[in-house]
Amino acid sequence: MQIFHIENKMGLTFLYSLMMYELKRKIGDTINLHIGKAISFPQLSKIGYLVKITKYLIQKTYTLDPKFK
Repeated sequence: MQIFHIENKMGLTFLYSLMMYELKRKIGDTINLHIGKAISFPQLSKIGYLVKITKYLIQKTYTLDPKFK
């Protein structure tokens, strides 16, 4: 995930190229979706600055996968 954020800083063309590469790589694969409870803005605003919010959201996203636990 961090690579995506680094490449986002490099420009949209590069970002779109990365997204197309990943989409092409996943053609034919099964993608499992896990949907959790919505996180409210007041919840996020209590966390503080953007770096902490990003880490929190990544952690919450990973814990949606039953294999993660």
